[in-house]
Amino acid sequence: MARLTAVSFRQQTPPLAIFLSASKIHQIKLCEDTQRRVYPLRIINLLHIDVIDTLRYITNPKINLVAIDGNRLIRTEGWETLLENILIAIPLIVMDLRTLAPALQVECEIVKRLSLHWKLIVIYDDETNIDTVMTMIAEGANSNREEICWLLPDELPKTMVYSVVLQKGIPSKARPSGHILVPPTHDYKEWNYLWPERSA
Repeated sequence: MARLTAVSFRQQTPPLAIFLSASKIHQIKLCEDTQRRVYPLRIINLLHIDVIDTLRYITNPKINLVAIDGNRLIRTEGWETLLENILIAIPLIVMDLRTLAPALQVECEIVKRLSLHWKLIVIYDDETNIDTVMTMIAEGANSNREEICWLLPDELPKTMVYSVVLQKGIPSKARPSGHILVPPTHDYKEWNYLWPERSA
C-alpha cells in the first residue's frame, strides 16, 4: 500500500528539477543516484537514451534511469523553445558542467538569456574554470556568483535530500538557490537510514 501511495504521489506531482549534462557515465550515475535518493519526487533529464541503455549492461550496480531522449530532442524543430518553457516552469535546474557538450552550451545560453541563475545548481570539480562558467550562465559574471548553488558531485544527492526534501527549500528570486541549498556538514554515510541502498 505504501508503494502504491508513493507511485500515485509521484505521477501526480510536477517534477522537482531538471538535470542537464553531457551523457557521460559519471554524469549519468550522478543523475541516477540523485533521483533514487529523492524518490518519489522526480528529476527529469535530457540524457541520451541509447547511452543509458548501453550502460545498463556494463555497470554494476545497473543503471536504473528513465530519460527524455536529448539526442532526439535537439533534432526537433524549435527544441530550444520547448526547453525554455520547461526551465521557466521547473523549480530547480541542475547543470553538471564538468564536461561540456554542444547541447549543454545551448542550455547554458538559455539560462543566461532568461536570467534563471537564481534557481541553478552547478556541479563542478577541481578542473572547472569558475570564471568561464560564470560567463556562460549569468550576466555580470561574479556579481551573481553567490546566488548560484555550487556543489561538488558527491554533495548533490545529500543536499537535495537535506535542503529540498527535509528543509523544503525551493529557491525564489528573493531567496536564490545559493542561499538555501546547503549541504549537511556530517558524513554522507549517516544519511543511509533514509533509504534502502538500491531503492527506487
